[in-house]
Amino acid sequence: MRGNGCEPIKRFIGSLIIRSKSKKVFILGAGFSRLADFPLTNEFIKFITNYLSTSPDVIDKSIREAINPFLNEIEHTMPWLSQDVELLFTHIDLSLLRNDRGIFNHLNYSLNDLTIIRNKLSGALYRAFDYKHFELWSERIYSSWTSKVNKERKRRNDIYWKFSISK
Repeated sequence: MRGNGCEPIKRFIGSLIIRSKSKKVFILGAGFSRLADFPLTNEFIKFITNYLSTSPDVIDKSIREAINPFLNEIEHTMPWLSQDVELLFTHIDLSLLRNDRGIFNHLNYSLNDLTIIRNKLSGALYRAFDYKHFELWSERIYSSWTSKVNKERKRRNDIYWKFSISK
């Protein structure tokens, strides 16, 4: 009998439970993104636009040129939609599914434009998170390295040099 594909995950989780010496349980849910230095859902659009506005990458520039006018129009005509990326994707998807511009009817965007905007918006979201992940990873690697160097400095009682990372 074939399984549903969850067996490896169950074995992995089971092995974690068996190997765990601690009785602490961590539940990562809504709001954990903030502690991990990532935006919450209601901040995704701002997160994307901030990333795109500072990125010198050519791909990001083309994404910015494609989605910024759309996001600006949404912000001015439908402010309730401009802060909720999930709702924005839902309405774009519904428009494309129904083959009707739906709530975007008053805007000057065709269904093809909405498809392009949707793809660029999801690409921007991916690229912004990928960059943030790299940024945090680099920051932690450098912090770890400088911490080791500074421990060695203290061990040697060397007062003349110290490493630190600053933004």
